[in-house]
Amino acid sequence: AVVSTQSTGTIREVIFASLDQQSLIVHDIFINNPTMTKHTIEIKSAIASHLESTQKITVNGKPGVVYSDVVTSGQAAHVAAAASYLTHKSLEVEPVRTRTAQLFISLASRRLADVGERSEMLKYVSKIVSDDLSKVREEQAGRDHRDHWREIHKSGVRVVPLQDHLLAKPFAVNSTLYYLLSMYNPSSPDTATSSQECFRGSPSSHSPVLWTPIKSLEGAALRLNAWKTELKTGGCEKFSSTSRLAFYQSLLRSFSAVRETVHGLELAINPHSVEGTITLRGLEYEEVLVDISLSINTPDHRGTVSVSKSAEFKDTILYTCDQICSGEPRTLPMNGDPLIYPIRPTNPSTPILYVAKDPQQLIDLRHLIEEHHGLDLHTLEEHPISALFIILISLVIILFHVLLFHMIYKEYCTQPITRTAL
Repeated sequence: AVVSTQSTGTIREVIFASLDQQSLIVHDIFINNPTMTKHTIEIKSAIASHLESTQKITVNGKPGVVYSDVVTSGQAAHVAAAASYLTHKSLEVEPVRTRTAQLFISLASRRLADVGERSEMLKYVSKIVSDDLSKVREEQAGRDHRDHWREIHKSGVRVVPLQDHLLAKPFAVNSTLYYLLSMYNPSSPDTATSSQECFRGSPSSHSPVLWTPIKSLEGAALRLNAWKTELKTGGCEKFSSTSRLAFYQSLLRSFSAVRETVHGLELAINPHSVEGTITLRGLEYEEVLVDISLSINTPDHRGTVSVSKSAEFKDTILYTCDQICSGEPRTLPMNGDPLIYPIRPTNPSTPILYVAKDPQQLIDLRHLIEEHHGLDLHTLEEHPISALFIILISLVIILFHVLLFHMIYKEYCTQPITRTAL
């Protein structure tokens, strides 16, 4: 939008994709007048003005316009259309006041297989964007978006890689999450489904194809389908389909292989596969938001993992224990302070953290480890090879080479003794 004003003031703009209407873009414009004089502000839509064909429409009693034309993308031709309207063409801003306006834009495109179909296709995509724009509820659109993202922003992921080239890059992770959440529509909204066994599988943080930058709407749609397949394989299909928040929680769980079982929540990522810091904020477990952060150094793959719960859930008690639940379960502090455990590689690899709503779950887990797997399967790799053992092996190798050299020298370098006949 182009705002025409010669007065002193500030203009703030926020552009977002509607979470309810996939092809709808909402442009919020905030105009502040800090002076003591009333000003009239003229606003003009500059969206899609490069498209040639135009058509006047009326949306919610206000004038709008549809732009449409044929555009090229690579080797293909597409018919593109954009419909837009402004809630206010002009604003009178009182002294020391702020006024707002909204610009709504609906977008659509279809591939043009035959040039002869151009006229009909233009009418078709123009009708799509016009109908989409006619469904806009002005006040509801902004309020729904704020409410949706307010809940979404309580959770998140932060990545600080060290030397791990396989670990997903921070910007790619966050931009991919934004695209996925903006495009996702739950297939079974508000259906009560258990989150147990979500997520089982390898951590998605080491699947570069899932986190590469998205450069087009078609690419975003393909990435969304790839993620649906990934979550289905990881046991999250039913849970993730209930709401956008459940879908987001499934994505976060997959990042570091966080899985919910009968024993509670477990962080099953292998320390050998991480070099850096991964922080998962706002993981939902038993209606409580839990924060988990692991930091692992190289080359010994040791580090720490911290766990805490949001202070707003102080009335809910959660328990936790380390890799092999060697001690009694500990209670997560009510004030949001974290509990910190050391991370050490185990043989074979085991989850590095457990969280449960009942301490008995963790006690049963400890018994399961002891009785069914045996402590030898979960022995911590914390005892280095004895220095004496290394010295003995070195002496044996040196002695072997000395004897080998002596044999070779005796065989090929010593002159044979000749006897003289008398």
